[in-house]
Amino acid sequence: MRWPTISYVQCVENRIEAIDNLLQKLFPNVDFTDELGPPITLDNWMHPPSHYEIQRNPLLPNGPKKRQVRRLHSSLSSDESGEEADPGSELGTDISLATAMRASNAAFDRATRAASYQDVGQISETLWLSYPAHEPVEASAFQQSVFLFETFSAPKRSHSIHYELPPQDLIQVLVNSWFDSVSVFLPILHRGLLEQQLNAGRHMTDQRFAALILLVCACSARYSHDSRVLAVPGEWHSAGWQYYSQVEPLVRSMEPLVPDLIDLQLLVLSALFIVNSVSRTGLAPLLVVKGISLAQKVGAHRNRSYRSSPNLVDELWKRAFWAMVCLDRIWSARFGRHCAIRDEDFDLDLPMPIDDEYWDLTDRVNYFPLEKPQPDDQPSSIAYFISKLKITQILAFATRSLYSISSFKLVKDPSLICQMDSALNEWLGELPPHLSWDPRRKNLHWLRQSAVLHLIYHDVQLLLHRPFMFSKTLGLPSLAICTNAARSSISIMENQTELNGLCDHLQAPLIFDSAIVLLLDMWQKMNATRQPPTHSQFADHRRHITVALAELSTLEAAYLPAGKFACSSRFSRSA
Repeated sequence: MRWPTISYVQCVENRIEAIDNLLQKLFPNVDFTDELGPPITLDNWMHPPSHYEIQRNPLLPNGPKKRQVRRLHSSLSSDESGEEADPGSELGTDISLATAMRASNAAFDRATRAASYQDVGQISETLWLSYPAHEPVEASAFQQSVFLFETFSAPKRSHSIHYELPPQDLIQVLVNSWFDSVSVFLPILHRGLLEQQLNAGRHMTDQRFAALILLVCACSARYSHDSRVLAVPGEWHSAGWQYYSQVEPLVRSMEPLVPDLIDLQLLVLSALFIVNSVSRTGLAPLLVVKGISLAQKVGAHRNRSYRSSPNLVDELWKRAFWAMVCLDRIWSARFGRHCAIRDEDFDLDLPMPIDDEYWDLTDRVNYFPLEKPQPDDQPSSIAYFISKLKITQILAFATRSLYSISSFKLVKDPSLICQMDSALNEWLGELPPHLSWDPRRKNLHWLRQSAVLHLIYHDVQLLLHRPFMFSKTLGLPSLAICTNAARSSISIMENQTELNGLCDHLQAPLIFDSAIVLLLDMWQKMNATRQPPTHSQFADHRRHITVALAELSTLEAAYLPAGKFACSSRFSRSA
């Protein structure tokens, strides 16, 4: 797909400005606000009326001042019916104006279609339809249960807006679970604002807000023990699928002319839910890429698009964009793809370290922070998100530097690896005290955030040194670094399971990688000595591998793809 050039966009802007001046000249006393929306300024350009709202208000006469508009509407009808008008008459002038508007709109539509990421939607549609119908097979529990609810939630072609929401008491429980279990790691929603709108009944009148609530319920259903969240009775792997399947057609067909904040939030929440599936895991990165493209479409990636004074609306835009960047970096490394956006493609400031309760919600327009937003003795939960964004920047650089097709063969100098190791150590030294790793920390909220950050840290270490584990030319202790990172990762996951009952499901691939690294280290040492190992020689490795298998089995209860990693690990261990 070829993107429009800057000169072409400028020509379209000049054409629209000329038409606007012509409208004001021909109809100086006519107000077109109902048809075209309010004037666009630097303060409101990111929040204009949506394209669909404008389309629902055609040029129809509504009063005495609409006489010229009524005549313009008649001229459009006459032109479409094939009747000719006198070019010298006033009606002929209106027809010329209508023709000019029609031509300009066509050019604008072409530019918009080119600038939007419709290719992602087409690719997603192709991938979705390419999956064959699955049939249960005689295999493990992981393989048998995968088809029950994912077949149940097959894509629907209906775009009905009549959602079946959970009961009100269950909605409240699932919303609380979202902010306690999911939002602590990806804070894209504001708790006070969401609960305020939920209590006002917005989910009963606003289709997209109802879809957002359904996705919140779908994502948090995996952390619930209420049987009402199950799509298939008795099958806990089906939790939340009956909520997601209702929103699925809306998300897949989303191509707004002017994307809004809720559009980005819908895409992020859909990606978070679908990545936990088995047959559709690969579609989650496509939804994030689509969201990044929509954010760029309205300039959400540029600092100049935001107001100088901090406010909650702008902050939620920033959080949504940074959340997509974070997921894009992590999933690109996991799925072996290039990042959709690089550091040099945006200049957005990091989110502000202000917790949700320190934003003033009494002003329904601006939502400014309170006069004393965050006490000095109260660390912000957003500090975790900021630290996560910083280490994913190192992750993205490592992926681009070491794993691109053209650069992998060129890595001969160990200085590049040493520089990235130094960046990792610097990041670790700059962590806030409450996020440093301490398995005896009493604050479980900070302990969970610290665990995830250190798991990502060890994951990046494996990513950096895994290609050079058995290399003798670079002279790097890559095997020792990878072995230590693998043991540390498994120990952290074991600690989290003992305290919380369930470790972070997004780290299941890291557990698998850690177990494989320990197995490779055992095999390498066995080949070096040419002797069978004694019982005590690899006792520590064996214990960690056993713990890794137990962690994957525990995760399989809520995160079905973990069963795939567990089966692969058992096979590798037996081999």
